[in-house]
Amino acid sequence: MANPVVYFEIPVSDLNRAMNFYNSVFSLRLSAGTYAGIQMSMFPGDPTLPGCSGALVLNPANLPTTNGSVVCFTCDSCASTIERVESARGRTLTPPAPMPSGVGYKAEFADTEGNRVAIYSINP
Repeated sequence: MANPVVYFEIPVSDLNRAMNFYNSVFSLRLSAGTYAGIQMSMFPGDPTLPGCSGALVLNPANLPTTNGSVVCFTCDSCASTIERVESARGRTLTPPAPMPSGVGYKAEFADTEGNRVAIYSINP
């Protein structure tokens, strides 16, 4: 099994604020909708390609936190992505640093909802 993770959900308190944040930071266009009565905003993705996609989810049963699982996004440059995070009202938790494997860099931030999120890039 190449990629056992196929989908993720990031809990949010304000769906519009979170959509604006992720659209700004990653130059995306998330699409809002409702599934089983829960408001969501889907990240773009192609299920025929490797990797996974996910959604921002406004569900009172799931609360934003920096003390749980961490979703890691790919990016072109950790440093420039962290700059966009801060411009979009997020906060740097861990600045870009080399991975222990010696391949690539990782940084962590808190989004506007209070979730811990990571980014990974070959470039610092």
